[in-house]
Amino acid sequence: LGVGFGPIHTPIGEPTRQAYALLPLAFDQGKDEALMKSLLDAAWRDDLALHKKKNLRLAVERAGLDWAEAETWLGRNDWKDMVALSQHEMVEGMGLWGVPSYRLSGPDGEDDLEVWGQDRLWLIAAEIKRRAAALSG
Repeated sequence: LGVGFGPIHTPIGEPTRQAYALLPLAFDQGKDEALMKSLLDAAWRDDLALHKKKNLRLAVERAGLDWAEAETWLGRNDWKDMVALSQHEMVEGMGLWGVPSYRLSGPDGEDDLEVWGQDRLWLIAAEIKRRAAALSG
């Protein structure tokens, strides 16, 4: 998602639940990635406290969503099944945990590469380069 890091304001608790509540709306409009990037930027780069409505509104509008419509989604719980399914698939289906987790499927005869944490993206990039070189070599 290209999230830069700067001063942070950790979005634990209510800000996370509010973000989840907005996901169905964002999915319906094809703006789920834009919303997540905007929220992550707000919390991890811009030091914006997302429990404050003005900051949440800014992040929502940066993602291209209408605040008046988005505000009606806050406090809803229809995101819980979606998140529970995603967490179950990640932990039980893929053997991963935490956010962000990455899995690069291995070619025939090779194991998948599974890593946790944005600071491990270099491993994914190195493995992609290695596999590309092996294919062209």
